[in-house]
Amino acid sequence: MQMFKEYTLREEEIAAVNKNPKPGVEENVPKRLKGITFELVARMQKLHERCSYHALLKYYCPVWPCDEGVSDKRVAIPENEPSNSAHASSNIASQVRAERSSPSTTNNVDEPPSSCVSVVKQREAFTDFASTSGEVSAFARAVIGKVIPREFWGKGAGGEANEKITMDNVDRFVKLRRYESFSLHDVMQRLKYQLTEFNWLCPPNTPPTSKLSPSDTLKRRQLLAEFLYWLFDSFLVPLLRANFYITESGVHRNHLFYFRHDVWQRLSEPALGKLKTDMFVELGTEEARQILNSRELGFAQVRLLPKEQGIRPIMNLRKRGLKPDKWRGKEKMALAPSINSLMTPVYNVLAFEKSRNADKMGSSMFSPSEMYLKLKSFQAHLKEKGWFGQKLYFVKVDVQSCFDTIPQEKLLKVIKYIFNEDEYRIARHTEIKPPLNVTGTKPMKKFVARAGLAEEFGRFEDHAKAEVGSGRKKQTVFVDNVVHQFKEAGILLGLLEEHVQHNIIKIREKFFHQKNGIPQGSVLSSILCNFFYGDLEKNKLSFTLDEDGLLLRLIDDFLFITLNRDNAESFLKIMHQGHPEYGAFVSIDKTLVNFEMSFDGRKVNRLVGTLEFPYCGNVINTKTLDVRKDRERRVEINVDDLLTVTYSKGAGKALHRKTLQSFKIQINPMFFDTDFNSLQTVLKNIFHSFVETAMKLHRTAQALTSSRKPPQSLLIKITSDLLELAFVMVQNSCRESRCQVTRTQVRWLGAKAFKKTLAKKQTKYRELLKWLDETILKTKVEGMAVRVSCLGDDPFQSFRY
Repeated sequence: MQMFKEYTLREEEIAAVNKNPKPGVEENVPKRLKGITFELVARMQKLHERCSYHALLKYYCPVWPCDEGVSDKRVAIPENEPSNSAHASSNIASQVRAERSSPSTTNNVDEPPSSCVSVVKQREAFTDFASTSGEVSAFARAVIGKVIPREFWGKGAGGEANEKITMDNVDRFVKLRRYESFSLHDVMQRLKYQLTEFNWLCPPNTPPTSKLSPSDTLKRRQLLAEFLYWLFDSFLVPLLRANFYITESGVHRNHLFYFRHDVWQRLSEPALGKLKTDMFVELGTEEARQILNSRELGFAQVRLLPKEQGIRPIMNLRKRGLKPDKWRGKEKMALAPSINSLMTPVYNVLAFEKSRNADKMGSSMFSPSEMYLKLKSFQAHLKEKGWFGQKLYFVKVDVQSCFDTIPQEKLLKVIKYIFNEDEYRIARHTEIKPPLNVTGTKPMKKFVARAGLAEEFGRFEDHAKAEVGSGRKKQTVFVDNVVHQFKEAGILLGLLEEHVQHNIIKIREKFFHQKNGIPQGSVLSSILCNFFYGDLEKNKLSFTLDEDGLLLRLIDDFLFITLNRDNAESFLKIMHQGHPEYGAFVSIDKTLVNFEMSFDGRKVNRLVGTLEFPYCGNVINTKTLDVRKDRERRVEINVDDLLTVTYSKGAGKALHRKTLQSFKIQINPMFFDTDFNSLQTVLKNIFHSFVETAMKLHRTAQALTSSRKPPQSLLIKITSDLLELAFVMVQNSCRESRCQVTRTQVRWLGAKAFKKTLAKKQTKYRELLKWLDETILKTKVEGMAVRVSCLGDDPFQSFRY
């Protein structure tokens, strides 16, 4: 089931050894490892038994005021002292807030751990309770220093240097972001080792200073690598796992948070209790086992993801469970298909019906970029009517917990009418592409399934030509799998009903049945939600189909734009009245309009002092319908949290590739179409895309170790290639529209943006800044200086780089 043996979870293996210990353990040890190595391991076991892990955890990762007798320096920070230092994290601000609101609670640092619950209620974000990566690193290094005998690092000054280097690697490992990797090669790269200095690597009865043969050298290096691999894989990882709940958050992207298990338990218990009351019904273990054994669908496990306010439950439906292997006997286990893979045929059929009956989806969108064509068509219609000067009314509403409140019976009734055929054909094919990056050696392989009518057999060549002709599948090899599957609609509907109405979840050691809503994390959740709310629009919001209005919806986020104020007010009132039959209830706190209005005696939140209306990560100009990316965030953004850095071999190539990719992912015709946006808005979008790319380039370069820091020549090449290719990327994105900007304008904007961003870090980029100055002088564009002077960098005030 796996290429390599799993060393991080060895409880069963250890239990089996403890149950049936082998006589004469030392006799089973390889000859090379007898003597000093065996003694060091025995000593390490004793140090492990004597080590007070919990005391070290409380000392290095305190959670004030939960830990009795632990003095936390953060408590002493005055209310008016700025918290900009590295030590002053978000925890400080939350503690100050708690101190202001409840002095009696904060002054008593000797309160029992249960006092944390009262502090939780006063803090704003769950992430305030996470231990910092520096604290976690200090804890891990302290444990390693107490448990691992120093003789393992070598003798003399070299041994001290090796220990320090290893501790630095531990620190780097703990501070890795999500998706970043750390190889054994990286761990051994900086070690200043002479193999003769590691006495424990010497075979018995061999002088430590004797000359090494090539085979002995190879074996000692292999043993040293095995020890370091064990240290990280089988000691450090289980240590962190045993003491911390490690997770990303819904806001901080790739940043990882370390929550002490006792703290996370207190934080999550209220949320889990609410889930168990509102959404789930507990099942007996035997009852759950009988249901699972009688069907192919397995169970989902719930993971809690911290948000700005509270936590969000995420069900993992892609995880493959284990089942008895019928070919090798019941005692042997094999991987079972995941729930999402079993539901894929249902998704394929729903996607096919969506393409045939788009009107049943209402105003739904599957991504924010889909609003481009709808807004452009609406703008063209208004221009035909001579719309200039008329006020547009914007109303945005958000359905509360849409996935958790959808009535299951009503949903299945709606979906039943979507299946218009008795049988469908599922055709599968494979798409093969070149490696994603320069250093990759294996091509990318993707398996794709399409649903169609059972009696229609279209030529696969026609489908491949259409995909290549659309421009989305360049440099792709299409391979037909030839064998097609036929699925009856009744069987698919039965599978869907079982998935929705009998979804079993495992939380810790207990099983639950989901009584409300649809499973979050399911491959079907988005398309089911869109069909369901499409039915709501048809029955409750038919007036929004008026030609003078446009309704947009991304899952549960509604935006209505209209020339008619009465329609805008009617839309807001109808949505706020609630629709119990659809489980749709709107929060007035998340509602936003651009005109003054009250509902139930309370004023609705209104856009003030700006014409840019925020919606789904973008801002729409309420006067011109121009669109920009929304970078004006309420919370401070650390650019480091947006990155995934490659530290291993080929770091320079990876930096080059990721810089180009960073600009490419911001490319969308919605931002660069000059028939839709004004030229000033398009120039601003290009300029801001370059600014964000420059920030990411700087932070990625600074994250690399000193031995892999990119030279100025490489940075100049990366910037030069980006300025050359940016125009091509922008024009390619606008092949079906028009972008009236020239190559010279794009190059000048890029050079100006990079200079503006990197000039704040000028000591690190002297040669690059000099090259940018020369580029700006060579690419003078008439009138551009005046245009750029009003672009500004206000959207990036919350970015920290």
